[in-house]
Formats: sequence, structure tokens, C-alpha cells
Amino acid sequence: MAPREMKKKWVTLGLTEDILIDTITLANFEYYSSSPRKFQVLGSQTYPCQQWALLGEFESNDTRTEQSFELKQVMWARYLKLRFLTHHGDYHYWSLSLVRAHGQTHIDKFNLDNVRRRC
Repeated sequence: MAPREMKKKWVTLGLTEDILIDTITLANFEYYSSSPRKFQVLGSQTYPCQQWALLGEFESNDTRTEQSFELKQVMWARYLKLRFLTHHGDYHYWSLSLVRAHGQTHIDKFNLDNVRRRC
């Protein structure tokens, strides 16, 4: 939760392992706060890093349910940065209740590739 007037709104997340990320899920369950509207998802395999890779830019609905977004650029990432560009509503605070990253680990990808080669 942060004041809505903040110029730069972002959060950096460290995942437990590298994943081939393909989908991100966001939700805001707070009733008296603004929700993110337009946002960018960036990724990196190292942190800190000089340059983040843009994985996609999205616009969410003003709802209190989970919303999933398929990334335009699928890549291996260990760290994610979410940049919030605009928001819904005019409450003093904006908040984000949930973030999920979906994809495949190296082992999942390896096993799936081996199954495809056998068929």
C-alpha cells in the first residue's frame, strides 16, 4: 500500500528459482484503495541489474478478483519488476494484494522436451 500521488510506483520480486515465465496474475482485494490499471512486467536473471527486459505492458480491470495476463515476451527470469503506470479510482492509497508468476522450471522444461523427443 502506498500513497496514490507517488510518481514512481514499482515492486521488485525475487523468485525461488529461474522459471520460463509466461503468465502473471495480479489482484487487489482492498475495498478502500485504488487498484493498478496500466502496468509493465520486466524480468532479469540477476539482481541488481543494469537493464531489465520488458516482458509486456498490460491494462487490468477495476475488479476485486484475480486477473491473469499472458506475457508477450516469454523468457527465463529469476527477478521480476512490476511498474505501475496508472491506477483505477481516486482513493488516497493504492494497493496490490497478490502477485503470482506462472511458468516452467528448468527441470519441467527438460522433462517436457524429453517426452516430445520420444513421441
